[in-house]
Amino acid sequence: MDPSFQMEPFLREMREYILPEVLDAYVKGDTETLKLWLSAAQYSVYDALSKQYTTAGLKSDGRILDIRHVEVLSARMLDNDIPVFIITCRTQEVHVYRNAKTNQLAAGMEDKVQLVTYAIGVTRVAEDVNNSETRGWRLIELQKSGRDYI
Repeated sequence: MDPSFQMEPFLREMREYILPEVLDAYVKGDTETLKLWLSAAQYSVYDALSKQYTTAGLKSDGRILDIRHVEVLSARMLDNDIPVFIITCRTQEVHVYRNAKTNQLAAGMEDKVQLVTYAIGVTRVAEDVNNSETRGWRLIELQKSGRDYI
């Protein structure tokens, strides 16, 4: 798709721009940002989960403290020159939910930092490569695990 593609600038963009923006939006419930970056299928998964919290009268007030060990686990080309990368990273995060009306803490602990490992599927949508914000990159899968407290 892009004959000038190089892995190191791609990883730098993931580390410094894409992952901080997307993961921060993910833990804060920033649906506008997520619509921009997530595939339709991945966004619908997020939206369904988000609506459960909204129905319960909660809003997410989490935050990403740190993102490290951003690596490409695998990279391959699908038919029609569609690139797919599996990116892994570790974050330090705080997960809290607040009452949407009173803003009081309803779930989670503000002083507990969690170590979270992500596995993220990323592709590039040819029709969107001229998008100044995403440059065509789209997250098609986002899995998280290993919520250890530190």
